[in-house]
Amino acid sequence: MNQTTTVQRNTSLDILRILACLFVVISHTSSELAVNAPLTSLQGVVAHIMNTVGHTGTILFLFISGSLLL
Repeated sequence: MNQTTTVQRNTSLDILRILACLFVVISHTSSELAVNAPLTSLQGVVAHIMNTVGHTGTILFLFISGSLLL
């Protein structure tokens, strides 16, 4: 009488989670450099781009959590 259902994992969501983790790490490591480096230098521009890309990790986590709640 016991019925067990197996739920298959969505590997694309797992890959997105890994990317989101990497983006958050990038955001945390480049944030201080982005604040201190001037935008007139290549280092400052790269730091700001990395910081901006890194912030998308938080948004990805939010979207993944929302999609799993549906």
